[in-house]
Amino acid sequence: MTFSIINQQKKAMQRGDSEEYQSGWVFKQQWAEQTASSADARLLHGEIKDALVKFRQLRQKHMTMSAPLMSTDGMLLSDKDSVMARRQDHFIILLNQPLYPPLSTLLSETAAPALDPLTETFPSD
Repeated sequence: MTFSIINQQKKAMQRGDSEEYQSGWVFKQQWAEQTASSADARLLHGEIKDALVKFRQLRQKHMTMSAPLMSTDGMLLSDKDSVMARRQDHFIILLNQPLYPPLSTLLSETAAPALDPLTETFPSD
């Protein structure tokens, strides 16, 4: 059953029928109705385990969580374009950070180490 729905959507995309293709929820609704009726039929025949398998297929595999996204100045972003632009800016900043501090900082920190007089530097027997 599910395979036929996927094929219907693929054929709509190939024909260029964007209205039918974009209404993917119709296909999902058909699949859900077919799965539910199949589960009901299995319950009527006393096939409880098979019915439960069908009912579990109707649940989402994982929950999708969404949180509000704020711009850099604290405004709530609601339209898709501004959200995508903010995410792009965030990842550009995140991915372009240097992995290590500049060489001059490393050299200055290692030039004069502070020795702790209580720390033993010789091996004990």
